[in-house]
Amino acid sequence: MMTCARIHIIRMLVLCLISIVCSNFIIAQQASTVYYMENVPNRHILNPAFQPLVHLYVSLPIIGFSQMNVSNNSITLNDIVKNENGTISYFYDSDDLKKDFFDALKSTAIFRTHSQTNLIAVGYKHKNIFLSFSVTEKFDATIVLPKNLPNLFLYLSPTFIGNSFDLTKLQTDFTAYSETAFGYAHRVSDQWSVGGKLKYLSGRANVSNTNTKIVTDLSTDQWKFNIQGVANMSSPLEVNIGEKFQSISVITPSNFFDWLKPSGMGIGIDLGLDYRLTKNINLYASIIDLGFITWNKNTLNVDYSMDQSFSNYYYKRVLDKLIVKNEMFDSLKTILKNSKTESKTYTTKTRAQLNVGAEYTFPTNYFSVGLLSNTQFYNQIVATEITFSTNAKPNEWLNASLSYSIINGKMSTFGAGLGLKTGFVHWFISADYIPIFNSTLPLSHFGFTTPINVPIPLNSSSYNFSGGVAFVFDTPKRKTGLINKHTISKKNKKFFQPRSRNTYHLAWENPQTGSIR
Repeated sequence: MMTCARIHIIRMLVLCLISIVCSNFIIAQQASTVYYMENVPNRHILNPAFQPLVHLYVSLPIIGFSQMNVSNNSITLNDIVKNENGTISYFYDSDDLKKDFFDALKSTAIFRTHSQTNLIAVGYKHKNIFLSFSVTEKFDATIVLPKNLPNLFLYLSPTFIGNSFDLTKLQTDFTAYSETAFGYAHRVSDQWSVGGKLKYLSGRANVSNTNTKIVTDLSTDQWKFNIQGVANMSSPLEVNIGEKFQSISVITPSNFFDWLKPSGMGIGIDLGLDYRLTKNINLYASIIDLGFITWNKNTLNVDYSMDQSFSNYYYKRVLDKLIVKNEMFDSLKTILKNSKTESKTYTTKTRAQLNVGAEYTFPTNYFSVGLLSNTQFYNQIVATEITFSTNAKPNEWLNASLSYSIINGKMSTFGAGLGLKTGFVHWFISADYIPIFNSTLPLSHFGFTTPINVPIPLNSSSYNFSGGVAFVFDTPKRKTGLINKHTISKKNKKFFQPRSRNTYHLAWENPQTGSIR
């Protein structure tokens, strides 16, 4: 039986997870639904080869383009807590629920949140060339948990005794940085369009760790831990560690401008390709956020290690001894006292993503279907998402998209996006993972006296939202009409000027000057 202290701790962890998921649901990593929405001016963040339909756009600060994503590759809230006919149960309440929970976990579970907000974004297109400039604030947080870790602490059983468990993949990374990007795209021919971005990365703060070895050997008489790894930190805060961690002091910046000084610097690139295979089929490929940051301000490097055994541990009482009797915290103190601290530069990588897609546009040019593969890279870990979309684009002022995503070959969910141009203002909103099934969770089960029921999406492992507002400007036109460019005769082709990949606008000739508009 679990002690009250253990149950309380686990319930608090469950509540924290639910709070994180629900609070970030309405706030957007990659907005895959936007990929085929042609009238969104700054969709080139997903593929630098894309060019907007307008000649000039200026995004408003902060609300010009913002997105956030919370995701994991293993579990949903339905794997953690269940509400069946008003009865709340948790994954640790029975052996069957435990089994369902651990069967849902990947061998390496990845929990990630990503957000970005544009401070300024400008794009200008002239003939076949498109230039862009943007300043964006980004935040990435990643926690990697090997499957054996929750097994070790929450699913203790006699079958574990006498076994060795490798937890080396356990790692964390929290990074905040500013990105200044210069983009260039060129439509080389009617078939090819290429693009790229060069980025200057200004690091705000980083806390990360990497383990070189975490091995546990269990028996009925003792548990052995062999731990080795490195933790790094860099930020505007100056952290001073006394000898053997006997004292810790933190010095904050003296003024506002010191907070803004970078803690690290780096570079990044985006590369993109747009290829027209046939008159109705386009192929796309891009790699984005490929880069690194070298941290050199107020750095703290902790080289930690522990090789220790705990005697007389019986699996049914191990958590009580570790938590209630503070033996876990005493062990952590031992690790810190044996650690070596330095202050040297270190380097982290940004989260690179590979996009590969294909789109079929129907002959009317008003409707298309698309397929997009998004692959994310984190050290040696790879996560993949496949998105199918249907896209309506009857004219330049309206785009609508519906999508269906399959995440890591297991979970699936719907998405939707809408782009609307009203005069010289363009609006768009998009969500990739719209929860379909919801349930309610009474907060009284977490110690709250007020009977409040909170609606939660049960079957979603990812939550994403993006949106933005931009001013868009174009050259004046006297006559307009969307015409399939493949129906234009060679004789009259000079009277049609390209406006986008799939459409041409009817131009007119000024009888006084002879210029084509």
